[in-house]
Amino acid sequence: MASPPRSPPRSLPPDAAPARKSVVLSHPRPNAHGTYPEQFYFRGDIEPLEEYEDGGFHPVHLGDTFGSEGRYRVIHKLGHGGFGTVWLCRDDRTETYVALKVLISHVPSEVEVFDLKLARLDRSIPGWEYIAMPLDHFTVAGPNGTHHCLVLPVLGPRVSPNFWLHLAEGTDAAPILRGMARQATQAMGFLHRHGICHGGFRAANIVIKLKGIDLLSEEDLMSHLGKPKLINVRSKSGSLPRSQPLYVLEAIGMTHHLGSDFLTDEIHVIDFGESYYFDDPPEFLGMPELYLPPEELLLPDVAEGDLTSPEDGDVGKEHEAGQENDVSQKAAAATTKTTQASDPPPQKSQVHMAVKGPACDLWALGCTLFEIRAQEPLLDKTADRDELLEQMVRLFGKLPEPMWDYQWEGRRKRFDNEGNDLARAGKGDQTSLEMYLSPPTYGLPPSGGRKGINIQKAIPEAERKLLADLLRSLLRYAPGERASVEKVLAHDWFKLDCVAEDPVEVVTEAGSRGEPSGGDRKTVESTASPDARERKRARR
Repeated sequence: MASPPRSPPRSLPPDAAPARKSVVLSHPRPNAHGTYPEQFYFRGDIEPLEEYEDGGFHPVHLGDTFGSEGRYRVIHKLGHGGFGTVWLCRDDRTETYVALKVLISHVPSEVEVFDLKLARLDRSIPGWEYIAMPLDHFTVAGPNGTHHCLVLPVLGPRVSPNFWLHLAEGTDAAPILRGMARQATQAMGFLHRHGICHGGFRAANIVIKLKGIDLLSEEDLMSHLGKPKLINVRSKSGSLPRSQPLYVLEAIGMTHHLGSDFLTDEIHVIDFGESYYFDDPPEFLGMPELYLPPEELLLPDVAEGDLTSPEDGDVGKEHEAGQENDVSQKAAAATTKTTQASDPPPQKSQVHMAVKGPACDLWALGCTLFEIRAQEPLLDKTADRDELLEQMVRLFGKLPEPMWDYQWEGRRKRFDNEGNDLARAGKGDQTSLEMYLSPPTYGLPPSGGRKGINIQKAIPEAERKLLADLLRSLLRYAPGERASVEKVLAHDWFKLDCVAEDPVEVVTEAGSRGEPSGGDRKTVESTASPDARERKRARR
């Protein structure tokens, strides 16, 4: 039973009040409820005030308490999303810090199921420890309805991009990233063994576990994070509706304020708002397009059976491992279902149902493993659908029929019938996964007498070949040919125990072309490989 939230007074003593931004002369236009924040802010920093209405967000203030006997006390804001707001809380019973997710009151049932049932799943299956399991859950009644509340661990930065920025100087990121890739794969295996597809599996939903923050007092933690920045909410009528908060807060970026001492080498997979059971898929996947397989990009015209060639034989053989239980058998059936030639053409709704399932997760896993290791997406995140398909063809060859000649209308502007790139005619086609796995070197510029240093090195050639082989087993056009989680975990790439080289320092004296040297001023020389430069050109 939740205790009623405790709203703070409208004015606080000067020595106790959080830092407030200075009032500006203009403010955003009032919304449909007649309310507005008293100053402008960057879009995305603050949740939309119009969402504070019946069925929407629950108004939360600093000092509010939630849960049994008010054990969870709000001390900062962590973020917001389409399904609710997330708050940093102090668990006064255990003297630890937790994240409190307060869902909108009109939350879809499928979202509710996968958040609330995760903690009840069988933990004898490996991979559960890499799922952000709810620690507690309850409901709270407010002016906008009754809201489910989930208590979760406080988590750190995403695994990509720029993970190396969070590491102590001199730490080799390569074995850490490979370990995190393995953990992410095990987490997917845990879900699949329970008949669940994540539905939004990508690097943005894989975050690093923290350590040591529970040893900090609130005062010490706030010294790291900074005081909350409040923006008062005003009303045209002068009186705020009960549905609205007294103020809104900018979310704190935990990852930008806590150093490497608070990071572990383990991950948590988060955000199950798009998850679904194998036998109850949604009509559409709520996933950024660059993580979708081609059969999803070309919906509604492609059925999975059309993508499985006759010579494939037993297209379900990739899912042999771990198939003893009924759930895994359902996974194989969902992944390898084919359409017989004698069957009538599938209707649009049947097409949507036919291609959903573990195979979509496995394609996303391939994209995610690349992104974790290379620290950038495999495909261009600014590309439209045709551009994404073009990049796929450059990497993996022609799409199978009927996609190549019938479903992809933009193909003829980019490739001839044989799959030759019209934009690169006569130049050869050197694009490959190995090339994409040759990122340019990143580094820190010289500062304060310190030499510039290149921190992220190119992936060694031997590792590139192994990882490319692994990725090709997942990024197959035919859904039934994509490797199972068990086969992925058994791949040689996960058996590497490379001894990394020291970070390469490339330091050159400034002052070329007649420029004065300026004492000990230095600059970092670019070390991007020819492969990396060609990869950039290939993407364009």
